[in-house]
Amino acid sequence: MKYPKAYVLYANENYIDIVNACAKSIKTFSNLPVFVYLLNCDKAVLEADKTINWECDIDADETEEMYLKQSDSNFYVNRASKRIYRLIKERPLIVKHALKMANLVCYVDCDSIATKHIDRAFKLFNEHSFYPFFSEGIYDFLMMNGRGGATGNDLSTTLEHPACELFGINQNNRKRYRTSNIFVAGQNCIEFLDTWYWMMIHPKILADPELYAPFQDETIANCLLFKHNFQDGLPYVYTNGGLDRIDEVLNIGFNGSVQYIAQWFKIPAKEEDLLLFHGEKRTAEMNKMIEKLKKPNQNK
Repeated sequence: MKYPKAYVLYANENYIDIVNACAKSIKTFSNLPVFVYLLNCDKAVLEADKTINWECDIDADETEEMYLKQSDSNFYVNRASKRIYRLIKERPLIVKHALKMANLVCYVDCDSIATKHIDRAFKLFNEHSFYPFFSEGIYDFLMMNGRGGATGNDLSTTLEHPACELFGINQNNRKRYRTSNIFVAGQNCIEFLDTWYWMMIHPKILADPELYAPFQDETIANCLLFKHNFQDGLPYVYTNGGLDRIDEVLNIGFNGSVQYIAQWFKIPAKEEDLLLFHGEKRTAEMNKMIEKLKKPNQNK
């Protein structure tokens, strides 16, 4: 049986409780199936409708630190890690595989908590599109470790420049930077997914992902969008933050335009465009967020 629509998450064994909490949040607000892919792990995710053991080669220097702690005990991935890159490069293949089981799929980063509007992602997608619809990002030019950004029409300093040079891509088509923490793909997107993965496993990128793909799959996806002048996508549909951020967003409210509040803190234009909160990895906090969002006055 092929489902009309489904959600796709993936993680390694270290993230199994996190991906379970994310799946729980989606199941709280959606009746659509959730597929969870566990990399090289045969355990089951309780909140998933289907758990797939995804066998892949993610070997790299095991002495590398994959995760970096924050002062509040939350953590984030070490984007300089080749181990992290080898894990994240599986994303296009996983989404392609999921499209064998559903006509449309919505990929969601597992450190996300859905709101009751999560199913709106599918309504915002053109199912005839030949490329996935990624969310607009917070910034149109990113910085990392002193690199990135652009001055005027000079795009040679952007984070995407090395990969664009490697593949002969002209950045002049770029308008919006798009993020891969949530995106929707359909049956016509297979070629894009194949090319995305092919670019990610280029030997030069595997040898130096920090230079060529500082935001991993997201950097390469944007380069591919630039190449073909693919401009459509999801509007800005998420907010970074945890439990306290929910009240902050509700107190500020929505005014019909995307609001930049602070560094890495942006609010979608409309309340129904807020599909998820992104970045919380402490499972106790994730579960508190789900309970809070279930209250009618917290998730209007």
